[in-house]
Amino acid sequence: MNRQRIPLEQLRHVIVYGPRAGRIYRLVNVDGTCEEVKPDWNETLHGKVSDFLVRTLSGKVYIEEPQTLMASIRADGPGTEV
Repeated sequence: MNRQRIPLEQLRHVIVYGPRAGRIYRLVNVDGTCEEVKPDWNETLHGKVSDFLVRTLSGKVYIEEPQTLMASIRADGPGTEV
């Protein structure tokens, strides 16, 4: 498994989207590059991580409601702009 560390100060913002038990985290760096991760966590752990990010990166975390069924089928990404 390839794990990359990104310093919190390097993040421009984080977009959290997808179903509650399978959240996807889009990490947008200050240079405009981004990376998406989809950890295999349960809904409770996703909630705790989201809470941590909101507290730690105040104003830089966007949590989107789960997509509609059709958006999910089309594999639409989050509505928040990068």
